[in-house]
Amino acid sequence: MAASYLSILKTACILVLLLGSVMHGYCLVVVRRLAQGLPTGRIRNKLILLEILIAGFALLYFVFALFGTSVADLELIVTVSIPLALMAGFVLLTCGIIQRTVGALLRVELAESQRIIDNEMGIYNRYYFKLRLREEYNLAHRHRLIFSVLLLAVDYLERVNYSYGRVYGGKLLSRLGELVKESVWQTDIVARYSGEEVAILLPHTGIAGAKVAAEKLRKRVEEKTFYLDDDHKINRVMIACTISIGIAVFTQDMKHMNQIMENADVALFKARDKGRNQVAIYGE
Repeated sequence: MAASYLSILKTACILVLLLGSVMHGYCLVVVRRLAQGLPTGRIRNKLILLEILIAGFALLYFVFALFGTSVADLELIVTVSIPLALMAGFVLLTCGIIQRTVGALLRVELAESQRIIDNEMGIYNRYYFKLRLREEYNLAHRHRLIFSVLLLAVDYLERVNYSYGRVYGGKLLSRLGELVKESVWQTDIVARYSGEEVAILLPHTGIAGAKVAAEKLRKRVEEKTFYLDDDHKINRVMIACTISIGIAVFTQDMKHMNQIMENADVALFKARDKGRNQVAIYGE
């Protein structure tokens, strides 16, 4: 009777170890999915390291289970299986907390991005641009810094809407947003300012640097052919377009932050009035 009891206890300990291995395998899947859903960076690298550790523990539990089947010392098996079972529960609980925490952070990030991103163009929206403009304006006033603003608009966008429909007009704006982001520094703020207008905030940039950036962007758009359909579609719509750009530079005598945007708008009107596909500077 005692031998039968000891045999059952030994089998239970081995099953506990195997269950611990399965629990670690489940945690490994959870952590891997979390890591795959994150962008490259320190957090993802730490999750990958955690994957490796969990995989090692899962293998360790399996090895202990096999070891337990060939060892006659029941006291040793029980001594090993109990703390390992507790550790498996701890790892499972920790992974659950990590999963919920990362999920909550991703939801917050998504909500924040939806609040500040223009979905059609894939760039910042006017709300976020105004926040960053206010920060830059206050810093420039306090520390006597300089910054510039570019305000650009697609020339004759209404012709695209009339010829192909507003859906393709929206696709053109989306492709343009991608091109503009690729053409400026990461520290520059690119935002949709109104329907077809894009504003670019250039920190620590004077008139010379702003003019170089504007001409570079104008030329890139002029030389670009925008494909507005998927690659697999036959007879894709291809559109070439140009942009007009107005430049305004911060000066210490400005009384409010909207003044620089008003100046950029005046310069943009000047560029359009000169024949479009132009860069115009406020005050020149």
